[in-house]
Amino acid sequence: MAPWPFARRATASAPMAERVRAHIHTRLAERPALRALGAVVSCEEIAEGNNSEIWRVECERGRVIARFWRVEARRDKAADNAHVLGLAASLGLPAPRLIDLDTTRETEREFGFHVTVEELVEGRPLEPSDLRDGVIRGQLVAILLRMHAHTGEIAGQPWSRANREHPWDEWMPHRIGILLGRARDLKLAEAGTLAKWEAALRRHQPPLTDVLPFNLIHGDVHPRNCLLGADGALRMIDFGAVAFAPFELELVTGEASFEMAEAGSFVPLLDAYLATSPERRERWERNQDHLRAFDLLRRAVSAHRKTLKARHAARHGEFGARGERFWNLFAALMERLA
Repeated sequence: MAPWPFARRATASAPMAERVRAHIHTRLAERPALRALGAVVSCEEIAEGNNSEIWRVECERGRVIARFWRVEARRDKAADNAHVLGLAASLGLPAPRLIDLDTTRETEREFGFHVTVEELVEGRPLEPSDLRDGVIRGQLVAILLRMHAHTGEIAGQPWSRANREHPWDEWMPHRIGILLGRARDLKLAEAGTLAKWEAALRRHQPPLTDVLPFNLIHGDVHPRNCLLGADGALRMIDFGAVAFAPFELELVTGEASFEMAEAGSFVPLLDAYLATSPERRERWERNQDHLRAFDLLRRAVSAHRKTLKARHAARHGEFGARGERFWNLFAALMERLA
C-alpha cells in the first residue's frame, strides 16, 4: 500500500528556515538542472518576504540564488516567478537566468514549499549618485524602455491565478479605499480628512483610455535591485513585482526608492527617460500626481503596519521613520490635490 500522502506533515510544519536547510542539503543539488554544480558547500538566508525566503547557496562549482515559496491555495508564486524570468529572457533584458523550478508534489508534501533557482548576479547595488553618470543612467533608461515597450490590455499579472488588478479603472479606487481604511485604523489622519483625500484621488484618476495599453513594468526599481558589474554592465534583479501597469507607476516608485537615500537623485534619469518621447512626457505630466500619491500611500501604510509585527521587532524604529516620511509626503501632495 502506498504511504499516506500527508505522512510527513511534521516536517512541513517545522520552522521555515529549518525546512529550507534540510531541502538544500538533501534535495537541491540532486535536481537534474543543478547536478553540474556539484555538492552544496554552504548556504545562508539573505532576505525574507511575506510568502518566500531567499537564500544564497554555494556549491562546489558555482553559486545560485534559491527562492522558497510557501504553498498557497489560490496562487503559485514559484510558477509566476519562473514565468516572469522567462519573459525577461525573451525580451532580452539583463536579468537573472532561471535554472530550475520545483513545484513537485513530493517537495510540497515533505517541505511545504515550492522552489525556484536562478543564477547569482554579481555586482554592487547602485548608489543614487550613480544616476549622474551618463553611461549608467543610459543603461537603466534603456532597460526600462525595453520593458515598457512590451504592452498588454490586461492590468496586473495575467499569468497569475491571483491577478486582481483588472479591470484597472475599478481596481485602483478599490485599492486606494482599502489603503485609506488601513490609514484610518492606524490613526494616521482623521476620518474626514481621509474621506476628502479619497474623493480627490477619484477625481484625479486618469481615464482608462489614457493609460492603455498597459506597459510591462519591473515594479521595484530600487538601488539594491540594480547591480553594476565589474565590467560596467548594469543588470536588474528581483522581478517579483513585474506586472502590466501604466509606465508612470514605474517612475514614481523608482523616484521614491532612490530619493529616500538622496533627494533629487532620480531627476536625471527621469529627464532622460521622458526626453525620448514628447507624447510620453505629456502623459507623465497629466498622470504623475495621482500615481505618485498612490505609491506614497501604499508605502506609508505598509511601513507603519510593519511596526506592529513581532517578526520586524528589531526594525520597528526604521519602519516607523520610513512610514512617517512617506505619510508626510503623501499628506502634502493630497493637500495640494484636494
